Amino acid sequence: MSEVYRQYLDKIRSDENVEVIEQEVDKVYQIGRHLQIWDAKKIVEFKKVKDSVFPLLGNVCASREMLAISMGIKIKDIHTHLLEGLNSPIEPIVVDTAPFLENMDENPNLLKHPVPKFFEEDAGFYYSSGLIITKGLDTGVHNSSIHRQLIISQNETTARIVPRHLYHNIKVAESMDKDLPIAVAFGLHPAVILAASTPTNISIDEMHVANKMMAEKLTRVKLPNSGILVPTHAEVVYEGVILKNRREREGPFVDVTGTLDHIRDEPVLRIDRVYYRNSAHLTTILPSQTEHYTLMGLGREVTIRESVLNVVPEIGNVYLTTGGAGWLHAVVSFKKQSEGDGKNVIMAAFAGHGSLKWVTVVDLDINVYDPVEVEWATITRTGHDDIIVIPSARGSSLDPAMDVDRKVSIKVGIDATKSLYKSEASYKRIKIPDE
Repeated sequence: MSEVYRQYLDKIRSDENVEVIEQEVDKVYQIGRHLQIWDAKKIVEFKKVKDSVFPLLGNVCASREMLAISMGIKIKDIHTHLLEGLNSPIEPIVVDTAPFLENMDENPNLLKHPVPKFFEEDAGFYYSSGLIITKGLDTGVHNSSIHRQLIISQNETTARIVPRHLYHNIKVAESMDKDLPIAVAFGLHPAVILAASTPTNISIDEMHVANKMMAEKLTRVKLPNSGILVPTHAEVVYEGVILKNRREREGPFVDVTGTLDHIRDEPVLRIDRVYYRNSAHLTTILPSQTEHYTLMGLGREVTIRESVLNVVPEIGNVYLTTGGAGWLHAVVSFKKQSEGDGKNVIMAAFAGHGSLKWVTVVDLDINVYDPVEVEWATITRTGHDDIIVIPSARGSSLDPAMDVDRKVSIKVGIDATKSLYKSEASYKRIKIPDE
Protein backbone atom coordinates (compact mmCIF):
# COMPACT_ATOMS: atom_id res chain seq x y z
CA MET A 1 0.00 0.00 0.00
CA SER A 2 3.02 2.29 0.27
CA GLU A 3 3.12 2.57 -3.54
CA VAL A 4 -0.40 3.91 -4.20
CA TYR A 5 0.87 7.39 -5.04
CA ARG A 6 3.60 6.19 -7.41
CA GLN A 7 1.10 3.83 -9.05
CA TYR A 8 -1.11 6.85 -9.73
CA LEU A 9 1.86 8.70 -11.26
CA ASP A 10 2.69 5.65 -13.41
CA LYS A 11 -0.90 5.63 -14.71
CA ILE A 12 -0.70 9.32 -15.62
CA ARG A 13 2.67 8.75 -17.31
CA SER A 14 1.29 5.88 -19.35
CA ASP A 15 -1.44 8.20 -20.60
CA GLU A 16 1.29 10.69 -21.63
CA ASN A 17 0.02 13.28 -19.19
CA VAL A 18 3.35 14.12 -17.56
CA GLU A 19 5.49 16.90 -19.01
CA VAL A 20 9.13 16.31 -18.05
CA ILE A 21 11.39 19.36 -17.85
CA GLU A 22 14.94 18.07 -18.21
CA GLN A 23 16.82 21.38 -18.17
CA GLU A 24 17.63 23.07 -14.87
CA VAL A 25 15.04 25.60 -13.70
CA ASP A 26 15.36 28.44 -11.24
CA LYS A 27 13.14 28.48 -8.14
CA VAL A 28 12.31 32.12 -8.86
CA TYR A 29 9.38 32.42 -11.34
CA GLN A 30 10.47 29.68 -13.79
CA ILE A 31 8.62 26.86 -12.01
CA GLY A 32 5.42 28.87 -11.97
CA ARG A 33 5.69 29.68 -15.68
CA HIS A 34 5.90 26.00 -16.63
CA LEU A 35 3.02 25.05 -14.33
CA GLN A 36 0.86 27.78 -15.83
CA ILE A 37 1.53 26.56 -19.37
CA TRP A 38 0.33 23.05 -18.46
CA ASP A 39 -2.44 24.16 -16.08
CA ALA A 40 -5.30 21.63 -16.01
CA LYS A 41 -3.53 19.56 -18.68
CA LYS A 42 -0.48 17.73 -17.35
CA ILE A 43 1.59 17.00 -14.30
CA VAL A 44 4.91 18.80 -14.64
CA GLU A 45 8.09 17.08 -13.44
CA PHE A 46 11.13 19.27 -12.87
CA LYS A 47 14.17 16.98 -12.97
CA LYS A 48 16.65 19.64 -11.87
CA VAL A 49 15.86 22.65 -9.71
CA LYS A 50 18.74 25.06 -9.13
CA ASP A 51 20.37 24.75 -5.69
CA SER A 52 17.97 21.96 -4.69
CA VAL A 53 18.54 18.44 -3.41
CA PHE A 54 15.21 17.05 -4.67
CA PRO A 55 13.34 17.16 -7.98
CA LEU A 56 9.86 18.71 -7.95
CA LEU A 57 6.38 17.81 -9.22
CA GLY A 58 3.50 20.23 -9.77
CA ASN A 59 -0.06 19.99 -11.08
CA VAL A 60 -0.35 16.59 -9.35
CA CYS A 61 -4.11 17.13 -8.93
CA ALA A 62 -4.30 19.31 -12.01
CA SER A 63 -7.92 18.56 -12.86
CA ARG A 64 -11.07 16.81 -11.75
CA GLU A 65 -10.29 14.19 -14.37
CA MET A 66 -7.01 13.35 -12.63
CA LEU A 67 -8.72 13.18 -9.25
CA ALA A 68 -11.25 10.74 -10.68
CA ILE A 69 -8.49 8.61 -12.27
CA SER A 70 -6.62 8.45 -8.96
CA MET A 71 -9.67 7.01 -7.20
CA GLY A 72 -10.89 4.80 -10.05
CA ILE A 73 -14.22 6.60 -10.45
CA LYS A 74 -16.04 8.69 -13.05
CA ILE A 75 -15.88 12.49 -12.89
CA LYS A 76 -19.64 12.73 -12.35
CA ASP A 77 -19.29 10.63 -9.19
CA ILE A 78 -16.68 12.76 -7.40
CA HIS A 79 -19.18 14.53 -5.13
CA THR A 80 -20.87 11.27 -4.16
CA HIS A 81 -17.52 9.55 -3.60
CA LEU A 82 -16.27 12.33 -1.34
CA LEU A 83 -19.55 12.38 0.57
CA GLU A 84 -19.30 8.61 1.16
CA GLY A 85 -15.84 9.18 2.60
CA LEU A 86 -17.12 11.90 4.91
CA ASN A 87 -20.11 9.85 6.05
CA SER A 88 -18.35 6.47 6.40
CA PRO A 89 -14.68 7.08 7.26
CA ILE A 90 -12.48 4.03 7.84
CA GLU A 91 -9.38 4.07 10.05
CA PRO A 92 -6.23 3.10 8.11
CA ILE A 93 -4.02 0.23 9.26
CA VAL A 94 -0.81 1.25 11.07
CA VAL A 95 2.30 -0.60 9.87
CA ASP A 96 5.86 -0.80 11.19
CA THR A 97 7.80 1.01 8.50
CA ALA A 98 7.57 3.07 5.31
CA PRO A 99 9.82 3.83 2.33
CA PHE A 100 10.35 7.43 3.47
CA LEU A 101 12.09 6.13 6.59
CA GLU A 102 14.92 4.86 4.37
CA ASN A 103 16.80 8.16 4.74
CA MET A 104 16.95 10.87 7.41
CA ASP A 105 18.55 14.31 7.60
CA GLU A 106 18.95 15.60 11.15
CA ASN A 107 20.43 18.92 10.05
CA PRO A 108 17.90 20.07 7.46
CA ASN A 109 18.43 23.10 5.27
CA LEU A 110 15.11 24.08 3.74
CA LEU A 111 16.89 26.60 1.53
CA LYS A 112 18.26 23.61 -0.39
CA HIS A 113 14.78 22.27 -1.14
CA PRO A 114 12.90 23.09 -4.39
CA VAL A 115 10.55 25.67 -2.90
CA PRO A 116 9.45 28.27 -5.47
CA LYS A 117 8.90 31.96 -5.41
CA PHE A 118 5.97 32.19 -7.80
CA PHE A 119 5.32 35.92 -8.09
CA GLU A 120 7.40 39.06 -7.69
CA GLU A 121 4.97 40.28 -5.03
CA ASP A 122 5.34 37.17 -2.82
CA ALA A 123 7.25 37.64 0.43
CA GLY A 124 9.69 34.86 -0.45
CA PHE A 125 9.93 31.13 -1.08
CA TYR A 126 6.66 29.36 -0.29
CA TYR A 127 5.61 25.80 0.33
CA SER A 128 2.07 25.50 -1.04
CA SER A 129 1.34 21.76 -0.87
CA GLY A 130 2.70 20.63 2.50
CA LEU A 131 0.22 18.52 4.49
CA ILE A 132 0.61 19.57 8.13
CA ILE A 133 -0.32 16.72 10.48
CA THR A 134 -0.82 17.16 14.22
CA LYS A 135 -2.39 15.22 17.07
CA GLY A 136 -4.71 17.17 19.32
CA LEU A 137 -3.31 17.24 22.84
CA ASP A 138 -6.87 17.44 24.19
CA THR A 139 -8.69 15.12 21.77
CA GLY A 140 -6.00 12.66 20.69
CA VAL A 141 -7.40 12.98 17.15
CA HIS A 142 -5.05 13.54 14.22
CA ASN A 143 -5.70 16.56 12.03
CA SER A 144 -4.39 16.94 8.48
CA SER A 145 -4.62 20.22 6.56
CA ILE A 146 -2.72 22.14 3.90
CA HIS A 147 -1.24 25.53 4.75
CA ARG A 148 1.11 27.77 2.86
CA GLN A 149 4.49 28.15 4.57
CA LEU A 150 7.05 30.89 4.07
CA ILE A 151 10.69 29.87 4.64
CA ILE A 152 12.16 32.30 7.19
CA SER A 153 15.42 30.50 8.05
CA GLN A 154 17.36 27.32 7.32
CA ASN A 155 14.97 25.20 9.41
CA GLU A 156 11.97 27.43 10.13
CA THR A 157 8.81 28.47 8.33
CA THR A 158 5.83 30.58 9.25
CA ALA A 159 2.44 29.27 8.16
CA ARG A 160 -0.92 30.89 7.48
CA ILE A 161 -3.26 29.23 10.00
CA VAL A 162 -6.98 30.02 9.69
CA PRO A 163 -9.17 29.61 12.81
CA ARG A 164 -10.04 25.96 12.32
CA HIS A 165 -8.75 22.67 13.71
CA LEU A 166 -4.98 23.24 13.51
CA TYR A 167 -5.49 26.67 15.07
CA HIS A 168 -7.39 24.96 17.91
CA ASN A 169 -4.60 22.43 18.41
CA ILE A 170 -2.00 25.22 18.57
CA LYS A 171 -4.04 27.14 21.16
CA VAL A 172 -4.50 24.03 23.32
CA ALA A 173 -0.75 23.31 23.24
CA GLU A 174 0.05 26.91 24.17
CA SER A 175 -2.42 26.76 27.06
CA MET A 176 -0.37 23.79 28.33
CA ASP A 177 2.87 25.76 27.77
CA LYS A 178 3.98 23.21 25.16
CA ASP A 179 5.27 23.21 21.61
CA LEU A 180 2.96 21.26 19.29
CA PRO A 181 4.60 18.25 17.54
CA ILE A 182 3.99 18.22 13.79
CA ALA A 183 4.74 16.37 10.59
CA VAL A 184 4.70 17.98 7.14
CA ALA A 185 4.25 15.49 4.31
CA PHE A 186 4.82 15.87 0.55
CA GLY A 187 4.16 13.57 -2.40
CA LEU A 188 0.73 12.27 -1.48
CA HIS A 189 -2.12 10.51 -3.25
CA PRO A 190 -4.74 12.97 -4.58
CA ALA A 191 -7.44 11.45 -2.34
CA VAL A 192 -5.32 12.34 0.71
CA ILE A 193 -4.94 15.93 -0.49
CA LEU A 194 -8.65 16.20 -1.27
CA ALA A 195 -9.69 14.82 2.12
CA ALA A 196 -7.34 17.22 3.89
CA SER A 197 -8.80 20.14 1.90
CA THR A 198 -12.40 19.27 2.82
CA PRO A 199 -14.13 20.66 5.95
CA THR A 200 -14.87 18.04 8.61
CA ASN A 201 -15.85 17.89 12.25
CA ILE A 202 -12.86 18.24 14.59
CA SER A 203 -13.57 14.72 15.89
CA ILE A 204 -12.90 13.22 12.43
CA ASP A 205 -9.42 12.27 11.26
CA GLU A 206 -9.21 13.32 7.60
CA MET A 207 -7.05 10.30 6.80
CA HIS A 208 -9.99 8.05 7.72
CA VAL A 209 -11.98 9.89 5.02
CA ALA A 210 -9.13 9.43 2.53
CA ASN A 211 -8.87 5.72 3.34
CA LYS A 212 -12.55 5.23 2.50
CA MET A 213 -12.09 7.03 -0.83
CA MET A 214 -9.00 4.91 -1.57
CA ALA A 215 -10.87 1.62 -1.02
CA GLU A 216 -8.90 1.03 2.21
CA LYS A 217 -5.52 1.17 0.47
CA LEU A 218 -4.13 3.85 2.78
CA THR A 219 -1.69 2.75 5.49
CA ARG A 220 0.12 4.84 8.08
CA VAL A 221 3.28 4.65 10.15
CA LYS A 222 4.32 6.34 13.41
CA LEU A 223 7.16 8.82 13.17
CA PRO A 224 10.07 7.70 15.39
CA ASN A 225 10.20 10.79 17.62
CA SER A 226 6.74 12.35 17.77
CA GLY A 227 4.62 9.26 17.16
CA ILE A 228 2.51 11.21 14.66
CA LEU A 229 0.80 8.98 12.10
CA VAL A 230 1.81 9.69 8.48
CA PRO A 231 0.71 8.03 5.21
CA THR A 232 3.35 5.43 4.32
CA HIS A 233 3.38 6.41 0.64
CA ALA A 234 4.66 9.96 1.32
CA GLU A 235 7.77 10.93 -0.63
CA VAL A 236 9.25 13.39 1.90
CA VAL A 237 8.23 14.01 5.52
CA TYR A 238 9.38 16.77 7.84
CA GLU A 239 9.20 16.29 11.62
CA GLY A 240 9.31 19.14 14.10
CA VAL A 241 7.16 21.42 16.24
CA ILE A 242 5.04 24.53 16.09
CA LEU A 243 6.79 26.75 18.60
CA LYS A 244 4.67 27.98 21.49
CA ASN A 245 3.84 31.69 21.58
CA ARG A 246 6.15 32.52 18.65
CA ARG A 247 4.82 34.58 15.77
CA GLU A 248 6.55 35.99 12.72
CA ARG A 249 5.43 38.09 9.77
CA GLU A 250 3.82 36.03 6.99
CA GLY A 251 2.91 37.51 3.60
CA PRO A 252 2.19 39.05 1.26
CA PHE A 253 1.24 36.07 -0.87
CA VAL A 254 -0.74 35.75 -4.10
CA ASP A 255 -3.69 33.61 -3.01
CA VAL A 256 -6.51 31.80 -4.81
CA THR A 257 -8.14 34.95 -6.23
CA GLY A 258 -4.88 35.97 -7.93
CA THR A 259 -4.66 39.01 -5.64
CA LEU A 260 -2.37 39.66 -2.69
CA ASP A 261 -3.45 38.31 0.67
CA HIS A 262 -2.73 40.38 3.76
CA ILE A 263 0.42 40.40 5.90
CA ARG A 264 -0.12 38.82 9.32
CA ASP A 265 1.84 37.55 12.31
CA GLU A 266 1.57 33.76 12.16
CA PRO A 267 2.89 30.70 14.08
CA VAL A 268 6.41 29.41 13.43
CA LEU A 269 7.30 25.81 12.55
CA ARG A 270 10.73 24.45 13.42
CA ILE A 271 11.81 21.49 11.28
CA ASP A 272 14.13 19.13 13.17
CA ARG A 273 14.34 16.14 10.83
CA VAL A 274 13.65 15.36 7.20
CA TYR A 275 12.80 11.79 6.14
CA TYR A 276 12.78 10.84 2.47
CA ARG A 277 12.52 7.74 0.35
CA ASN A 278 14.99 6.79 -2.36
CA SER A 279 14.46 8.84 -5.55
CA ALA A 280 12.12 11.14 -3.64
CA HIS A 281 10.60 14.36 -4.93
CA LEU A 282 8.80 17.31 -3.39
CA THR A 283 5.51 18.73 -4.68
CA THR A 284 4.08 22.20 -5.14
CA ILE A 285 0.77 23.84 -6.08
CA LEU A 286 0.67 26.95 -8.25
CA PRO A 287 -1.61 29.49 -6.54
CA SER A 288 -4.67 30.88 -8.32
CA GLN A 289 -4.76 28.14 -10.96
CA THR A 290 -6.93 25.09 -11.57
CA GLU A 291 -5.34 22.74 -9.01
CA HIS A 292 -5.75 25.38 -6.31
CA TYR A 293 -9.39 25.99 -7.29
CA THR A 294 -10.21 22.28 -7.47
CA LEU A 295 -8.77 21.31 -4.11
CA MET A 296 -10.30 24.27 -2.29
CA GLY A 297 -13.66 24.11 -4.01
CA LEU A 298 -14.65 20.45 -4.33
CA GLY A 299 -15.27 19.89 -0.64
CA ARG A 300 -17.34 23.05 -0.40
CA GLU A 301 -19.39 21.97 -3.41
CA VAL A 302 -20.35 18.89 -1.40
CA THR A 303 -21.37 20.94 1.66
CA ILE A 304 -23.41 23.28 -0.57
CA ARG A 305 -25.11 20.28 -2.20
CA GLU A 306 -26.06 18.79 1.16
CA SER A 307 -27.38 22.12 2.42
CA VAL A 308 -29.47 22.67 -0.72
CA LEU A 309 -30.95 19.16 -0.48
CA ASN A 310 -32.45 20.24 2.83
CA VAL A 311 -34.75 22.66 1.00
CA VAL A 312 -35.44 21.01 -2.41
CA PRO A 313 -35.68 17.31 -3.29
CA GLU A 314 -33.86 17.30 -6.64
CA ILE A 315 -30.53 18.92 -7.45
CA GLY A 316 -28.47 18.77 -10.61
CA ASN A 317 -24.92 20.07 -10.17
CA VAL A 318 -22.99 22.45 -7.94
CA TYR A 319 -19.96 24.26 -9.30
CA LEU A 320 -17.65 26.79 -7.69
CA THR A 321 -16.65 28.65 -10.82
CA THR A 322 -13.23 29.35 -12.26
CA GLY A 323 -14.10 33.03 -12.55
CA GLY A 324 -14.99 32.99 -8.87
CA ALA A 325 -11.55 31.48 -8.07
CA GLY A 326 -13.13 28.17 -7.12
CA TRP A 327 -14.33 29.79 -3.91
CA LEU A 328 -16.53 32.90 -4.10
CA HIS A 329 -19.18 32.13 -6.78
CA ALA A 330 -21.36 29.02 -6.88
CA VAL A 331 -23.73 27.96 -9.64
CA VAL A 332 -26.42 25.49 -8.56
CA SER A 333 -28.90 23.71 -10.82
CA PHE A 334 -32.08 22.19 -9.38
CA LYS A 335 -35.66 21.24 -10.20
CA LYS A 336 -38.02 24.04 -9.29
CA GLN A 337 -41.36 22.99 -7.80
CA SER A 338 -42.58 26.20 -6.16
CA GLU A 339 -42.00 29.82 -7.09
CA GLY A 340 -40.01 30.57 -3.94
CA ASP A 341 -37.64 27.64 -4.32
CA GLY A 342 -34.93 29.68 -6.02
CA LYS A 343 -34.51 32.04 -3.09
CA ASN A 344 -34.50 29.14 -0.62
CA VAL A 345 -31.76 27.44 -2.64
CA ILE A 346 -29.74 30.65 -2.65
CA MET A 347 -29.93 30.95 1.13
CA ALA A 348 -29.12 27.27 1.58
CA ALA A 349 -26.03 27.65 -0.62
CA PHE A 350 -24.81 30.53 1.52
CA ALA A 351 -25.38 28.37 4.62
CA GLY A 352 -23.42 25.50 3.05
CA HIS A 353 -20.32 27.59 2.36
CA GLY A 354 -19.85 30.63 4.57
CA SER A 355 -17.24 32.24 2.32
CA LEU A 356 -19.57 32.42 -0.70
CA LYS A 357 -20.02 35.90 -2.11
CA TRP A 358 -22.24 35.17 -5.11
CA VAL A 359 -24.77 32.43 -5.90
CA THR A 360 -26.52 31.87 -9.21
CA VAL A 361 -29.27 29.25 -9.31
CA VAL A 362 -30.48 27.78 -12.60
CA ASP A 363 -32.82 25.11 -13.97
CA LEU A 364 -31.68 21.57 -14.72
CA ASP A 365 -31.40 22.26 -18.46
CA ILE A 366 -28.50 24.68 -17.87
CA ASN A 367 -24.93 23.34 -17.78
CA VAL A 368 -23.40 24.89 -14.64
CA TYR A 369 -19.89 24.34 -16.02
CA ASP A 370 -20.55 26.48 -19.11
CA PRO A 371 -20.31 30.21 -18.26
CA VAL A 372 -22.04 31.18 -21.50
CA GLU A 373 -25.09 29.04 -20.68
CA VAL A 374 -25.18 30.40 -17.13
CA GLU A 375 -25.01 33.98 -18.38
CA TRP A 376 -27.70 33.25 -20.96
CA ALA A 377 -29.98 31.89 -18.22
CA THR A 378 -29.23 34.93 -16.06
CA ILE A 379 -30.15 37.34 -18.85
CA THR A 380 -33.25 35.53 -20.12
CA ARG A 381 -34.74 34.10 -16.90
CA THR A 382 -33.97 36.58 -14.12
CA GLY A 383 -37.08 38.65 -13.37
CA HIS A 384 -37.72 41.96 -11.63
CA ASP A 385 -37.58 40.54 -8.10
CA ASP A 386 -35.11 37.69 -8.59
CA ILE A 387 -31.97 39.28 -7.17
CA ILE A 388 -31.13 39.15 -3.46
CA VAL A 389 -28.57 41.59 -2.08
CA ILE A 390 -27.31 41.16 1.47
CA PRO A 391 -25.11 44.11 2.50
CA SER A 392 -22.56 44.00 5.31
CA ALA A 393 -22.54 40.21 5.62
CA ARG A 394 -19.57 38.38 7.05
CA GLY A 395 -17.11 38.05 4.19
CA SER A 396 -14.21 35.84 3.18
CA SER A 397 -10.68 36.97 4.00
CA LEU A 398 -9.86 35.96 0.42
CA ASP A 399 -12.24 38.58 -1.03
CA PRO A 400 -10.14 41.61 -1.98
CA ALA A 401 -13.26 43.81 -1.87
CA MET A 402 -14.02 42.93 1.77
CA ASP A 403 -14.11 45.71 4.35
CA VAL A 404 -11.02 44.58 6.28
CA ASP A 405 -11.79 46.58 9.42
CA ARG A 406 -15.34 45.27 9.83
CA LYS A 407 -14.67 41.94 8.06
CA VAL A 408 -17.87 42.30 6.03
CA SER A 409 -18.70 42.12 2.35
CA ILE A 410 -21.72 41.93 0.09
CA LYS A 411 -23.54 38.70 -0.74
CA VAL A 412 -25.59 38.45 -3.93
CA GLY A 413 -28.01 35.75 -5.03
CA ILE A 414 -29.47 35.55 -8.55
CA ASP A 415 -32.49 33.37 -9.27
CA ALA A 416 -32.04 32.58 -12.97
CA THR A 417 -34.80 29.99 -13.11
CA LYS A 418 -37.95 30.03 -15.22
CA SER A 419 -41.05 31.46 -13.58
CA LEU A 420 -43.77 28.87 -13.05
CA TYR A 421 -46.34 31.55 -13.89
CA LYS A 422 -45.12 32.02 -17.46
CA SER A 423 -45.45 29.61 -20.34
CA GLU A 424 -42.59 27.23 -21.06
CA ALA A 425 -42.64 28.42 -24.67
CA SER A 426 -41.61 31.95 -23.62
CA TYR A 427 -38.28 30.59 -22.35
CA LYS A 428 -37.55 28.17 -25.17
CA ARG A 429 -34.27 28.74 -26.96
CA ILE A 430 -34.97 28.45 -30.66
CA LYS A 431 -32.54 26.32 -32.68
CA ILE A 432 -32.18 25.32 -36.33
CA PRO A 433 -33.83 21.90 -36.84
CA ASP A 434 -31.64 18.88 -37.34
CA GLU A 435 -31.46 17.43 -40.85
